[in-house]
Amino acid sequence: MLGKREVRRALAFALDRRALAEGLFRGTVETTETLVPPGHWARDDGLPPLARDLDRARALLDAAGYPDPGGGRPRLSLSYKTSTDDVGILQATAIAEQWKAIGVATAIRSNDFATFYQDVVRGNFQLFALRWQGIVDADHYHEVFLSTAVPREAGTAASSPTPTSTAGSRTPGTSSTGPLRRDFYVKIQRRVAEELPYVSLYTMKTGRRPRERS
Repeated sequence: MLGKREVRRALAFALDRRALAEGLFRGTVETTETLVPPGHWARDDGLPPLARDLDRARALLDAAGYPDPGGGRPRLSLSYKTSTDDVGILQATAIAEQWKAIGVATAIRSNDFATFYQDVVRGNFQLFALRWQGIVDADHYHEVFLSTAVPREAGTAASSPTPTSTAGSRTPGTSSTGPLRRDFYVKIQRRVAEELPYVSLYTMKTGRRPRERS
């Protein structure tokens, strides 16, 4: 089911990321459409914002073959994996409640971080969420989306909180020239924003501006 683009987009449009950011982080974060932090040379600031749209989300589920069965029954059921970290569990609970509004039932599975992360590495999940730290180079997209990074065992791979797909080609290394690298990463960000294999929720507010390495 998560292999269907309509389902991924429905889940994304059902999210109220601003409410999540304000409720969990009290103004210390801001919503983002990309993994690349604000002020970064590779960031595409022209990506369309993912505003919550429940009617659109329900229509997408209809189109994907998951109509409302009525009687309070869910259109579909998903498993969401997270660690036992308090913030992670609170986030998963809030997201599950938001998805309930479009008829999606979400079972939260929490484990100690080592067990949880091994499931992620092995592809033993439907959905999961992780908080990335210290992203200073856009080549991080290679780690997340390159086809060889997707676990072979995974029917669908997912990251925070929708299923991942592949980027299709290796990202250029840090020795590439700035303009070429930026063009590549902008294309990747736009493809991810369209296909939504991955939803970026928020990023820490910061005034730092990472510079390209040569």
